[in-house]
Amino acid sequence: CLFAVAVFALLRMGALYEPPYPHFDQLISRSGGLQDLLGMAMGFRGAAADIAWVELIQYCGNTIPGEKTGAKGALKDLKQMTERVVRIDPYFYDAYLFSSGILAWFRQVDRPQEAIDLLREGISANPRYWAFRLYLAAIIYKQSSEYGKMVGVLEDAARFPDCPLMLKAILANYYKETNQYRKAIGVWESMLDSDDEAYRSRARGQLLALRQALGYE
Repeated sequence: CLFAVAVFALLRMGALYEPPYPHFDQLISRSGGLQDLLGMAMGFRGAAADIAWVELIQYCGNTIPGEKTGAKGALKDLKQMTERVVRIDPYFYDAYLFSSGILAWFRQVDRPQEAIDLLREGISANPRYWAFRLYLAAIIYKQSSEYGKMVGVLEDAARFPDCPLMLKAILANYYKETNQYRKAIGVWESMLDSDDEAYRSRARGQLLALRQALGYE
């Protein structure tokens, strides 16, 4: 009887809820697929995703050109490497947000459709996570040249305590480019108490430049 109940419960659970993990063939076909499968088979899905994430960050750090180069189409493998991370662990929020931000807003990359594809996959796997929908709306407004609506979405997102720092930086840069220096200062100041030293350092540098532009220290 217990065995029958267990089988029934398992079948019922499978009918009501399908985990968002991809099929094995989607993993094997990608770079590092066999390594990832081995890690998951041994019960180390989280560790496998972390390794793929570190490799993605290293790739970005070593590949993206400087602002002055004017190069377009950088980071050709970014979407594929991000898909590797999130198909190992579909709940890896930072990977979706990090890569979609770069794909949509970095001038050297400029592939917003790839960002949209990633975010839609993230929404499918995590329908209740607010940030994906806000990112998606902002990118769609940007593509439509509806910059007022885009900024409104970014401003709404920036009010959340767990708003990603990259999104805040994108908003601050928009303010700077449109000569709204005081608004840009407000955003960068909110990042000074971040746990991320790289963003704290960037905020200090941006604040110095913006205050000099306004004529005060």
